[in-house]
Amino acid sequence: MKIFRFLLPICSAILLSQFYNSCAPAIKRISPPIPIEKIFNHLEENVRALENFEAFGKISIESPSFSNSADFRLAIKNRDSLLISITGPFGLAVASGLATKDQLIYINELTSQVLYAKPSQKNIKKVLRVDLAFEELLNLLTGNVLIDNPHFDKQQVRVEEDQYLITQERDQYIHKYWIDIRELAVSKHHIYNRSGNLLLDLRFNNFTQQKGIVYPQYIYFESSERNEKIKVSYSKVIINEPDLDLNIFIPEDAEIITWQD
Repeated sequence: MKIFRFLLPICSAILLSQFYNSCAPAIKRISPPIPIEKIFNHLEENVRALENFEAFGKISIESPSFSNSADFRLAIKNRDSLLISITGPFGLAVASGLATKDQLIYINELTSQVLYAKPSQKNIKKVLRVDLAFEELLNLLTGNVLIDNPHFDKQQVRVEEDQYLITQERDQYIHKYWIDIRELAVSKHHIYNRSGNLLLDLRFNNFTQQKGIVYPQYIYFESSERNEKIKVSYSKVIINEPDLDLNIFIPEDAEIITWQD
């Protein structure tokens, strides 16, 4: 009985310690540090390797002048041509926009109107209801974020769990990039002013690979300055299809509108 009385507290202590250990949150293992130059090189290689990009999914836009969501098809060819086709209920075509570095064509299927204009940021905003330049729109929809020189003077790099956090000060703004170490892809990009106010919130989630190219299946963009939000969710993505079709159908009886810049 004395032995039992002696062992009982010890066994209880062991069981209690095991119980508390099992309830404690698991500690995330930090991935081994990767040379920052390797990450920058991988980001650049990912952009160069992506020639053609076709995707199907849903897009949602919220801005002071427009708020709506729809199914859409996106096609990007050679990083200099972009086609967005919006469909409504039962897959009926609603609108299509084709933008190149030289021309912007917008077809409104509902009003049977065709617009021709220069692909300036002002015209893209009027047509697509987002205040983005052509190159910015390409990078946003493909999940590509290029970071300035890795040897930038005003730069800090540290590891946060399974992500690199890169902080740069330039052009009177503070840029923060979170890079997924496993995928070597930018998962989040924040831009702050000198007062610490968040101006841009850009996030990429659900990364996957195809033909060695990493891309996100979910994109979130929010600009507090422009009061804009864009959400993109891809259900199907095709990478570097050589025969990518960017043709659009222009009705013969459509009203032609031309914007002169």
